[in-house]
Amino acid sequence: MNRARQIGNNIGLVIKRNDLSNSEVAIKVNMSENDVLRVLSGRLLLSSSELQSFADALSIDASKLLADSDSNCYKELIHCMGRITDYENVDKILGFIDSYITLEEDSRH
Repeated sequence: MNRARQIGNNIGLVIKRNDLSNSEVAIKVNMSENDVLRVLSGRLLLSSSELQSFADALSIDASKLLADSDSNCYKELIHCMGRITDYENVDKILGFIDSYITLEEDSRH
């Protein structure tokens, strides 16, 4: 899993576990809700201070947000796109999807 997506997934799991909304977290970390969504999907890289802001907002050690994830985390990541059966190329596929979404977002601005 690429690093940004891994961190975003870890943050998302903590948000879900703590029953927080993305808008609540956005306020706590002083980001727009759209930027929080980009972080969660691995499309916005965090500086070390931003990572620490997320850790503080979620009451968790920043190292936990950096922890490696296994491929099982992909099962929930693409729930709306069908089931993944071959994890070998999943990072490439998600990268293409991320690039497409970024292009779409950029074309709207």
